[in-house]
Amino acid sequence: MVSNKTAQDYVLAIKYLKRLSLAVLLITITILVYSSTRFTPEEIRRVMPRLSVLALDILTVLLAAGIICSLKEIWRPFRRLSKPCMAALPLLYLIIFLIVTFLTPRTNRIYFDEFIYQNVALSILESGRALMVNDGDAENGYTIRKAEYNKQPPGYPFLLSLLEHLTGVDEYWAHFLNRLLLLTGMLALFGLVWLLNFSEIAAIFSSTFFGLTPVVLRWSNTASSETAAATFSVLALFSTALYARNPLLRTLFTAVVMLALSSMMRPESILIIIPAVVIVWLLGRHELKQVRILAGPALLLLFMLPTIFHLIAVSNENWGSEHSRFSFYWVYLNLPGNLTYFLNNREYPVLFSILAILSLYLNRNKASTYIALSWLAVTWGVFIFFYAGSYYYGADDRFVVLSAAPLSMLAGTAVDVLTKYARSAYRKALLLVLLIVSLINWAGFIPYITRTGEEANQARASIRFARKILKLIPADAIVFSHIPSFWLIHKKNSLQSSYAMELPDYTATLFKSYSGGVYFYEGFWCNVPDQRQRPFCDYIKSHFRLSAVKEHRHRKMKFTLYRLYRYEDKSS
Repeated sequence: MVSNKTAQDYVLAIKYLKRLSLAVLLITITILVYSSTRFTPEEIRRVMPRLSVLALDILTVLLAAGIICSLKEIWRPFRRLSKPCMAALPLLYLIIFLIVTFLTPRTNRIYFDEFIYQNVALSILESGRALMVNDGDAENGYTIRKAEYNKQPPGYPFLLSLLEHLTGVDEYWAHFLNRLLLLTGMLALFGLVWLLNFSEIAAIFSSTFFGLTPVVLRWSNTASSETAAATFSVLALFSTALYARNPLLRTLFTAVVMLALSSMMRPESILIIIPAVVIVWLLGRHELKQVRILAGPALLLLFMLPTIFHLIAVSNENWGSEHSRFSFYWVYLNLPGNLTYFLNNREYPVLFSILAILSLYLNRNKASTYIALSWLAVTWGVFIFFYAGSYYYGADDRFVVLSAAPLSMLAGTAVDVLTKYARSAYRKALLLVLLIVSLINWAGFIPYITRTGEEANQARASIRFARKILKLIPADAIVFSHIPSFWLIHKKNSLQSSYAMELPDYTATLFKSYSGGVYFYEGFWCNVPDQRQRPFCDYIKSHFRLSAVKEHRHRKMKFTLYRLYRYEDKSS
């Protein structure tokens, strides 16, 4: 029997929790309103390099604390798993890891964003600031002279910087990190589907379909941010479902921190709040009557302040679009292709799509279906309004990675439902048939998975040649390049080619400062008719004497490493 003192203490604690939550909410809203009205996006952008890293550091520590405190609740639902299932999971993940490591080409597919992510990770590692360095020294230590805050959130570069604390800076680790993130996403999706359905079949098939999705495999051996965004969205929803199943302050806290971390992976990642709210509404509606539910929105808004500030800071970015970035106009252009992508059986297994559609009609667990659909709405639906949201626009099939998890969840659930509809004597046979048919359908995509593809072929050739000439650049030299990020992560001093034209007095000092010489890499951007980038190449070639160090031709392009000399420099 509960004593009167214990009951009084509980009532007092609830009262203080309510007051504290309202106070945090009020203070956070005040900070947000004051900052957004008092400061311009440019002023906010100037403080974001340190603020975003500080926020990520704090959230990482808080997440570790939340997980440690919630270990019992995290493990409890999985004690019901059978021994065959527990034995099969490590084998399954090992197979997927081997496929993505040895079958999928390790390459970059978006040039040159993947080097920018690594540049930002290096900046976080060396200076504690999330900066894209445009002029810096990396030969001995790391010196940043000119830099800017990148338009993409720093979540993925921050994760990479954590890994490189242990491994050192190398392109390999960016690709390795994404392979690890793929396995983490598979495990989290298994846990999410298990919490929603308590079906081993649904959980295993959902996890497997996600890991085997061809476009997911292709992008999980790159240095892009989409795999991290997809994985953290799954982790956020898993932690939210865990809270809905185990409504405690510590599980609520863990879910809130994970949601905040997830929001910092990509610009649209903040929308993961929508399916998270659906989970709480459908699975934990009783929590809406509890006072502790007030702590959720209060803490979430507080922890998401850096994400909101980031969106304000980059609100003036045009993202390369001459028209509106988001508009109903783009729906007419993007919708047909983004729908047929999942049905043409060229890039996405049509069987996965058929199973996902069947799940909508057959699954009696409507809560699971509604959660998957709300998740799909924010990961697929947002891009049909985006000017570059077509899955067939350049290398933007990477956006499919974000919607692969909810589609896999629907497809995996359909396998479970179909086997339950069959008579008990035929269930194992039907399950085996579905597994074999799925693998046969997937096997047809092996050529698609294993080829590099034509996208960014010339940019890839430019970087491939740049790797070969790294050893030709002496110590204490500096390289003019359109992509300083590449040279900096390879410990070569570098700066933007544009500075030669925009900062001639500064450029003149480089010849005295670097005894190893001043170099210019005539790469991809010097070979394309880009009205913004090409003039910088022309300026350098007309205002300096050039000595070709190494040259390479690829199709109609010519890549050359030059050493630069001033015309008045007679000693050369």
